[in-house]
Amino acid sequence: MMTASSYLPQIRRVLAGFLIRYKAYREPISVVAALRYVRVNYPECDLADIELSRIIAQETLRTGFILQFDSAGE
Repeated sequence: MMTASSYLPQIRRVLAGFLIRYKAYREPISVVAALRYVRVNYPECDLADIELSRIIAQETLRTGFILQFDSAGE
């Protein structure tokens, strides 16, 4: 298993695609929706959901988007 920092460049690339896609709506970005998008578009990433969610939150806020801290019922 690789470290979180090893995955970061690819996660950023995939997440950028997600953020570009949803930017026009001007609504908070769902962490769960972003997590699902990353899982589908970067299946090689084997980080735990909690760690990937943390990275998604950090990167989304870093780029100036508003987050919706939701959960998948877990």
